[in-house]
Amino acid sequence: EQMRVSGSLRQWQKVTFDGEELIGVLWRSEGGTIKIDHYPYDQAVVVLRGSLTLKETDGTEQHFKPGSTFLLPRGFKGLWIMDSDDYEELVVVERSTFLRHE
Repeated sequence: EQMRVSGSLRQWQKVTFDGEELIGVLWRSEGGTIKIDHYPYDQAVVVLRGSLTLKETDGTEQHFKPGSTFLLPRGFKGLWIMDSDDYEELVVVERSTFLRHE
């Protein structure tokens, strides 16, 4: 809630792969904007539904649509803007790091 800038941001997640080193999580959210001050870990992302804009604090923007893949680095600072009411992604991250921050 403290990261919410706008939108309802009701979220849901489900672990889809739980290996020794990596974990895969299906994550869904209603539309809105989240402010991130320091993302806690590296993650690989595949956008499955909806669209996403990442706006870094220096103003750099990146836009992603279904089928897009990107790496979100630990330490990212900026806005995570879900441009549609039904956003869904698959996240892959180091298992121990993810569990430490959930």
